[in-house]
Amino acid sequence: MNELVELLANFINTKIEQSLQDFKKEISEVPVKSQGVSSEELERMLEVLNQHEEPEKGYLVEAMARLGGIEEEWAGISDQVNLIESFLKICGDFCDYNGFFIFKGDGASCYDATSHKVFPQKGMVVQVERFDRVMALADSPLPGEIKDQFKEISDVYVLPLTLKFKPAGFVLTVLSESGLLDFMKTVVSLMSRELTLMPYKAKALLAKTAAARDSSPSVQSKASSGSRASISSIGMESPLERAIRYAKLLASEIKLYNEKAVARGLQEGGLRKLLSVDIERSFNSFRERFPNSEEIPDRIFDEALIQYVANGNADLM
Repeated sequence: MNELVELLANFINTKIEQSLQDFKKEISEVPVKSQGVSSEELERMLEVLNQHEEPEKGYLVEAMARLGGIEEEWAGISDQVNLIESFLKICGDFCDYNGFFIFKGDGASCYDATSHKVFPQKGMVVQVERFDRVMALADSPLPGEIKDQFKEISDVYVLPLTLKFKPAGFVLTVLSESGLLDFMKTVVSLMSRELTLMPYKAKALLAKTAAARDSSPSVQSKASSGSRASISSIGMESPLERAIRYAKLLASEIKLYNEKAVARGLQEGGLRKLLSVDIERSFNSFRERFPNSEEIPDRIFDEALIQYVANGNADLM
């Protein structure tokens, strides 16, 4: 048990301080050597383990240990698609079904899901109001036809996802055992945080790459000869490159979370009007990051919209 305590303490300290706020309650001190996590958080974890662990399966202990490795698994991922695929793989190792839904307009679209003959699959659109709390499926606002697919199946939950601290979607899950709800709450919270921080993570990775490139002999030679950056080739000026990559990331995010409006705009045109709110918010984020309009012109953001949202057709904007 001491090894388990140290594992949980290390995991909590490094990854999910804010995710475990709902675990807090008044309890007595638990003596644990060399750990900074609060005793009430640790006690809650141990209670869950003691109450729900099945010795022949050990799912919960394995799940908690897996959470401790998320830092390494997601460290090099700066693309939303790969992140969601990794997320579903992790959840799929411990739950019988998981569906990743994104709120769009008056409903939600199933972005990806565990392969299943009956349960919701990629591309399914569900009419549902946005919600911001964890609920059992029976208590959720999901329509009857979805609930009917899970009849007589226990431990079916919907867990909200947030992007920039607003409801952006949800995960529909069937737990392998009831004690895994705390695991799913935590991993979904981490996923929400990772999606929110994705632009900043991408920026950090770009800065690291640019620094390594700028320090190479070939780059220093070109810089000394007076080479200038161009938008088409991204060039050697790292701020410009970061701006281009960040604009592409924002454009990809707009397309990802507005699939229905984008599809309509690709058929009828007028994408800028259909996506005006998201475009304005993303452009403001772009300008906050790169305020120098002389060095980083607006057309960088516009070109990213044309390329990633309008599929290269400027007339559709």
